[in-house]
Amino acid sequence: MLILVSCPSWVAQIDLPSDDTYDAESLSENMYDADAGKGPYADDIRSNFSGRDVLAVPSYPVAQIIEVSDVFEQNTWDNRVRLAEILESVKGMVGMLNPEDIKWWSDYESQGSDIPVYMARALTLDLNHNGQRCNTDDYICFDRLLTKLISNPSVPLEEYEEEYFTASRTNYSNRRFFTGNEGYMGIVPHYACAGDPLAVLLGSSVPFALRASETNDGRYWNNSFQLLGQAWVEFSVMDGYYVTACMKAGLQADGFFLI
Repeated sequence: MLILVSCPSWVAQIDLPSDDTYDAESLSENMYDADAGKGPYADDIRSNFSGRDVLAVPSYPVAQIIEVSDVFEQNTWDNRVRLAEILESVKGMVGMLNPEDIKWWSDYESQGSDIPVYMARALTLDLNHNGQRCNTDDYICFDRLLTKLISNPSVPLEEYEEEYFTASRTNYSNRRFFTGNEGYMGIVPHYACAGDPLAVLLGSSVPFALRASETNDGRYWNNSFQLLGQAWVEFSVMDGYYVTACMKAGLQADGFFLI
């Protein structure tokens, strides 16, 4: 067996056994493409080695995490009261955002519940229980599910609600909800915390949560980070929209160094 000792954060540690209390499933499900082939590195190698254990990746910074919820742990899904507490806290986090900062667009309107539309959409990851992009009916069903989970945790779920409940359990078990500057929100790895940056690494299918390194090595221009894991950030960041907007604004990708 290959043993990796003190390997960089961007190296998959294939020698470690899978642990579903630690590892979370992929959020992308091959549905997203964070850069959508955009950017000056679209037709070229997007990354290169910058030392024995450093990977240089052109990146577009997205946001900085302001607040995170408690972790949606595996056993949380079997404790509806605890799940209601976390969802209520997420609702409070979203309520603290300035509505004018939220860059959300949607053809889905609230169905009379007090669940913010953008909170419901963020918690679906824009995917329904079949792994397809959500439509208006999906958002309505998920809105009703959230309302029941928060307000009536002891009430059994209907069959259609169970399908969305199971999808949610798959999508963000062992992850946290986050809110960020400029109104961004979504799902991040369970070890992400306030102050961690989010960025689109060119060539990636989803944005990533990073953590600024404490190294003082001047070779990396204070742009060295540990890779925490993939994130889901509201829809304007996915499918190349964010990269396209940055390019139209004349912004160049930053050189991030993953250690």
